[in-house]
Amino acid sequence: KDNITYLKGKTGSTNESGFRINIPVQNFTFNQLLQNVPDSNTVEMKVFSNTYGLMHSHYDGLFPMFSPGDILFFNQWVNYVYSNNQMANPSGPIPPLNNLYFTLVTSNGNYMLRFDASIAPVQFPTDYSNSLDDLNKVFTKMASKSQSVANVSGDVSFDMDKLEKEFLKFAADHMNMQGMKLYKTESNGTNTEIYLENGNRKAKKCP
Repeated sequence: KDNITYLKGKTGSTNESGFRINIPVQNFTFNQLLQNVPDSNTVEMKVFSNTYGLMHSHYDGLFPMFSPGDILFFNQWVNYVYSNNQMANPSGPIPPLNNLYFTLVTSNGNYMLRFDASIAPVQFPTDYSNSLDDLNKVFTKMASKSQSVANVSGDVSFDMDKLEKEFLKFAADHMNMQGMKLYKTESNGTNTEIYLENGNRKAKKCP
């Protein structure tokens, strides 16, 4: 909760912020502030074998939703943890795959990616990384359908239901990661799963 509060205060900034959450081990920090990538407004998405949570903010001016780069990173992370869990004698504590969470904090709400551990993850092909610029262009075109600009003030607002739908459509059509699940996290502590059914946005409260 403290991390969420901190990151909410960063949404009006000009760069991303974030935290890495690790299983406590000797001489290792449990809750680490992510470092900024040099000469960039993004944070370094780096995980260790005992990392089970990553949290980051999108500042105003970015889409208040996970980006193609975030999906690519999540896929790499899930496969890394899955591989570690296949080791017979790991050198340290490794989180179960279903414990991973990737949180996004924005001015328009907070979201989380989780993975269905009943499914064996599949690594994205290497050309996803090479074509990330093209994926960003496709996502921007789709996500812009949820965006409105006020005539007088020029303020930008979002229809979040529509943005959630466009994100899920983009992910399914262009970066299909079986097992990835999207949740909206509410301020009262409840989570809502957002998903597509026959191309329509659906939502259900988590038990």
